[in-house]
Amino acid sequence: MRSLLLLFTLILTFSQPAFAKDWEHLTERRVTYKEDTDRVNINRHNRDIRQVRLKSKQGIINMESISLHFRDGSQIVTDDLGILLKGKTSRAISVPRHQARNLRQITFRYKSVGNTKTDLAGITKRGIVEIQTKR
Repeated sequence: MRSLLLLFTLILTFSQPAFAKDWEHLTERRVTYKEDTDRVNINRHNRDIRQVRLKSKQGIINMESISLHFRDGSQIVTDDLGILLKGKTSRAISVPRHQARNLRQITFRYKSVGNTKTDLAGITKRGIVEIQTKR
């Protein structure tokens, strides 16, 4: 019984890195104070993406929607992702397993909360959004 418990503990200890894959930085964009749309083209080296999420690196960002575009013309649209504060992330958007290699482009709509006057006063900063992926 003791050897079985030891074997089970060793298996879990050495297989842990396989379970703990982290989010990878894909790109980041500077957000304007008006509603804006950005597109990120996915090159062939980054195509095996399973999940996508957005992270606010600076400022307060109101996320309108995110669209995942595939090579066959289909797309997945997720609306109303909410407001992201500095350091917070949106919920993860899963890419269907059969479409993971076909992701062509990510389009997202957002706007930064505040305006240029509040930025100059130091109250709110212009937002920076980071796109993170998981393979």
